[in-house]
Amino acid sequence: MKRLLAAVSILALAAGIGTFGSGPMAAAAVPGGAAHFAAHFEFSKGQAPESVAQEADGDLDVTFSVARQVARVGTDGATRI
Repeated sequence: MKRLLAAVSILALAAGIGTFGSGPMAAAAVPGGAAHFAAHFEFSKGQAPESVAQEADGDLDVTFSVARQVARVGTDGATRI
């Protein structure tokens, strides 16, 4: 009985410590104002955006998880795959 109580106490303590400080994170502010659409992609063609990275010149590199492609979206909205 003492072992069971000790085990439950240790598990409860570990769960409490594990969740301490893992509260919700604040969303990052969008520089320059509100967000907007830079390009539209066709999900039916496998263009399911997975991640995005910004290049030094302002262009965006977007990876597609289904099509296994990378698209570059220029600052003018032109898309190259």
